[in-house]
Amino acid sequence: MNTTVDTGIKRVLRFIPATLFIGVVLFSCWTAYYFSIHITDADVSSEMALGQFLADQNKIFSTDWFYSTEIRMFNSNLVYMPLFKLFDSWQTVRFASSLVLQALLAGSYYYFSRRMNMRTSAFFLSAALMLLPINIHYGRYVLYQYYYTPSYIYSFLIAGLFLSIMSHQGQKRLPQALRLGGMVLLTIASCLNGMRQFPATMLPLFLSVLIVAAKDRRGVPSVLSEIPKTKWISVAVAVLLCAVGLAALYTHNNILSRYFSVRLMDDSTISFSSADGLSSLLRSYLRLFGYMEDEALFSVGGLFSIGGATAAVVLLILSLGDIVPRKRAADPAAALMQTMYPVAMIVITLLFVLTPVSDDDYQYFFPSLVWLFPYLVVTLDSGEGGFSI
Repeated sequence: MNTTVDTGIKRVLRFIPATLFIGVVLFSCWTAYYFSIHITDADVSSEMALGQFLADQNKIFSTDWFYSTEIRMFNSNLVYMPLFKLFDSWQTVRFASSLVLQALLAGSYYYFSRRMNMRTSAFFLSAALMLLPINIHYGRYVLYQYYYTPSYIYSFLIAGLFLSIMSHQGQKRLPQALRLGGMVLLTIASCLNGMRQFPATMLPLFLSVLIVAAKDRRGVPSVLSEIPKTKWISVAVAVLLCAVGLAALYTHNNILSRYFSVRLMDDSTISFSSADGLSSLLRSYLRLFGYMEDEALFSVGGLFSIGGATAAVVLLILSLGDIVPRKRAADPAAALMQTMYPVAMIVITLLFVLTPVSDDDYQYFFPSLVWLFPYLVVTLDSGEGGFSI
């Protein structure tokens, strides 16, 4: 009798992650509809105006448009333009674009999760968290106004292809060449959009692969000389991505900018931040997790701010400790993702330390936050040698 009851409970529990994911998807669709009808700003309006302009010209990009901060080569314009060919209503286009971008986000994360050998239940739980507006800033910049949604999609696809190449080393050359070619093309496309992708994906991936390779051989007198050849292949592929990304970024800043009208955002001179700048940097990090200034301490907003700041501090401590953990994750993909999130946050933080930062610049942390979700899966994993959520 007890065995039958236990089996029934396990069957019910097995469906909870999928049910939660479906509920979050429905909630996110409703929220996207609400945003498309009631909430907009100048940036979203400008992106949609660009989409309509491109649709009228039957182009995916144009030299006749003045771009703000970055040239939109392979960004949200790839979604807006074809939708404006189908619909005339801005509200319809905005709602449809939300559905398309969130579907692409979930789909790219699913592909990435398969390459990580993540259990389906772990995917459902972490994807549900990713699609929730966990705070007003994340909801605005990632989910409903799509500033960084394409960046997340590129990150998951590039990292997924990288893991696939690493797991198929020594196998058929043609599939490997296709994976490498796809990864290079995605790197070019993402970095031709401007600066945000390189410090969030390519550079952290290279540093994380190198750290994981050295981590495997720590305690050996000459660490680098003892790293196996297979690990060096991973490092070489990551170096290739960095080189391709830098070339595409140089093309965006120094070649395309001659033909496209654009006000570049990443031409700041290098200088160490002042004390005020470091204070802004700290507040920018806390805002990623929902911290808001000027909220009454015991109000709803104040309690959420306290919870967000606490989560930010706890994750900071845990993730920094996981760069060189006492116990290495047995799964290679898990080991890489255990390192990727803290390294990505360190890279973007150092970038801000070396350039002027203001209270309005916290949004540029969001592309690096993409690695939080697989990191949480690795951190919460209780199994040996894989994902067991």
